[in-house]
Amino acid sequence: MRKMEGDLFPVILSGNLANIQLPDPDLLQYFRDDARRIYWLEDEITPMDNAFIKRLIDWNQDDVGIPKDERKPVFLMINTPGGNLYTMFALIDAIQASETPVIGVVPGMAYSAGALILLACDRRLGTKHSSYMVHRGSGAIDAPDQRAAEMAMKQWSEQVKTFSKFIVERTAMTASEAKKALSTDTYYTADEALKKGILTGIISSLDELVEDMSDIS
Repeated sequence: MRKMEGDLFPVILSGNLANIQLPDPDLLQYFRDDARRIYWLEDEITPMDNAFIKRLIDWNQDDVGIPKDERKPVFLMINTPGGNLYTMFALIDAIQASETPVIGVVPGMAYSAGALILLACDRRLGTKHSSYMVHRGSGAIDAPDQRAAEMAMKQWSEQVKTFSKFIVERTAMTASEAKKALSTDTYYTADEALKKGILTGIISSLDELVEDMSDIS
């Protein structure tokens, strides 16, 4: 008997090999990542990404009774242009409520909602040419009357204040710097993000990252 990569799908090599259906490579990669507590937040953020919260709850349940500093961390790989506001807040709350540490890793971009989700993580790592962007977001108003529009605008203004407060709490930026950054689309290189405290480190070697991810207790 010969097994597939990761020993997840044993395949008996006998008879007509053409009839053997290999597993989906993406599915194989998902199982490999899941075993190492790696979750990818890719493309536009949508309510489908609430699936991460379910896995985070599972991992916290697995770690009950283990001191926080001894728990195997979760690696949230972020490469997104942003997306749904309410999903963003749900992920931020779940990450911050997690006793199991969450390490955010950016191999590409963390824009808009992606940048704020990154800020919720216990450690925040980016590759040398990764990039970051914060802004107010889009507050398109679809209201049936003036009062509803006014209430919607008031809610949006409060959300922008929440963004600003969160940035000040989680970075080295002052309130005035955060307000200025949110006034337009403000982009940061990895080096700039490190100076501003958006990142806690820049990845210089994949070996270090892979070693952490592979350390399954």
